[in-house]
Amino acid sequence: MSRPRSLNARLTAPLVRLELRRAWRDPVLLFFVVVLPLVCYLGFGAVLPLDSLPGVDGGLLNTSLMVGLAGYGAATAAATITGQAAVERLQGWGRQLALTPAGDTGYATAKAVVASVVACLPIGLTFAAGAATGVRLPWWGWCGSALVLATGSAMWAGYGLAVGLTGRSQSALAIASGGLVLFSFMGGVYLPLTGQLLSLGRWTPLYGYVTLARWPATGGQSPLLGEPSDQLGMAVMNCLLWTMAFVAVAGRQVSASRAR
Repeated sequence: MSRPRSLNARLTAPLVRLELRRAWRDPVLLFFVVVLPLVCYLGFGAVLPLDSLPGVDGGLLNTSLMVGLAGYGAATAAATITGQAAVERLQGWGRQLALTPAGDTGYATAKAVVASVVACLPIGLTFAAGAATGVRLPWWGWCGSALVLATGSAMWAGYGLAVGLTGRSQSALAIASGGLVLFSFMGGVYLPLTGQLLSLGRWTPLYGYVTLARWPATGGQSPLLGEPSDQLGMAVMNCLLWTMAFVAVAGRQVSASRAR
């Protein structure tokens, strides 16, 4: 006999509040999600005299850095929350909650809501810091980039779930965070890429996510004068392929865990 939807909703809401309090009390999560992107932006984008760098459009570089670091924070938030859910599920907490009236659906819904809320923190704070330190964009540039970052964080929720279910321990969360740091450098989050590094970086998962998010704000233009614009089709393909890969790995690991 299925549970009434109203009952599931009433039981899921306390789970959401519980998970939000847990996230707020996690200093490591808050550092990597909120503090690190904000400090990096203020240290590189707002303080350094980017306009004086030769061969660089300082304003465009500042905007690209702002969007890129907000994306890094959102990706870290989504991946960490779902990675924790995967580890908790394998350690028995998910099965314990499945015996309650909320069930697996309520647990998954609570984690998804929390991941979305926490992912919005670095986006809002980093964008606010950018506006306060000289970034000037039309309203559709701000809204478009923020919307892409918020909705695209679902891709990183799949990444966290895939790594968490595969690693099956708390060390999997450290591996996921370390992978995001590597992806951020290879994907051009901090500095624009050229030549062979750009050719390689286009195949890394953060490149497509950040490039799509930058598009409403920069139109795909490179901050490096004389460099070609980013390829929108390549960024879309990158996001689709990596999202399908993360979902496939997570689905296979879920099936394996159920078989056990």
